[in-house]
Amino acid sequence: VVEGALDTVVSPQTAREYVAAACENGNKVEYLSLADANHYQTRQASFQESLDWMEKMMRGEEINSSCNSI
Repeated sequence: VVEGALDTVVSPQTAREYVAAACENGNKVEYLSLADANHYQTRQASFQESLDWMEKMMRGEEINSSCNSI
């Protein structure tokens, strides 16, 4: 989950609550907060991180879980 700290469409608090709920339900969630991005900038601002994550998934590697830090 990628969220922008400047997001006014989906608040950062809502994103964190979503991640926390997903974690509580046993999901591994990697959470990235971008300090200088709004809702519309997150995709471009996290492009490389998203590609890296997808490559890890394609290789069958374990994803990093942010559940312990939410």
